[in-house]
Amino acid sequence: VILFLIMLVMRKRVALTIALFHVAGKVFIHLPLLVFQPFWTFFALVLFWVYWIMTLLFLGTTGSAVQNDQGFVEFKISGPLQYMWWYHVVGLIWISEFILACQQMTVAGAVVTYYFTRDKRNLPFTPILASVNRLIRYHLGTVAKGSFIITLVKIPRMILMYIHSQLKGKENACARCVLKSCICCLWCLEKCLNYLNQVKYFKNKSNIHFQT
Repeated sequence: VILFLIMLVMRKRVALTIALFHVAGKVFIHLPLLVFQPFWTFFALVLFWVYWIMTLLFLGTTGSAVQNDQGFVEFKISGPLQYMWWYHVVGLIWISEFILACQQMTVAGAVVTYYFTRDKRNLPFTPILASVNRLIRYHLGTVAKGSFIITLVKIPRMILMYIHSQLKGKENACARCVLKSCICCLWCLEKCLNYLNQVKYFKNKSNIHFQT
């Protein structure tokens, strides 16, 4: 009975969802290359992660080689280089979010081009490449700013998760509750900012489409 009442109250939302799925089906019929977009994004992420790991290995061996008591060689890093790994970790999160945001902007641009083109015969030969072109020309700053905002929220959450894992079983119930509450709040804030970023990307693509 409760489920039936909820469906009656939300029948307009259900109808809207059905209409959205209908439009999405048409989009994939006219833009079949959208199916491969996540694979290209994953490939770009893998290339970046390989580069990041190689750079991390170089950073780990930039200091002076010193032999310890066990006979192993350790690299002692001094000066500003000892803080470079913080910069490197921030770069990992920021660039990863930047690549994901570029994917969202590309998909948004292709869908906007399809949806707002009245005569589908006038669609570009490759709407996805046209969307990538507009992304590079007009929206790289927007994508960088949005991904950086997500990074500013994600880093404190990861630090709190690390502290929670290190203090697991040692902290009292009050501290555990506070840590989990802060992690949950930051997670919710991150999801909200992700949603707002996606809406902003779609709106920017719509504005550029109508201007051109």
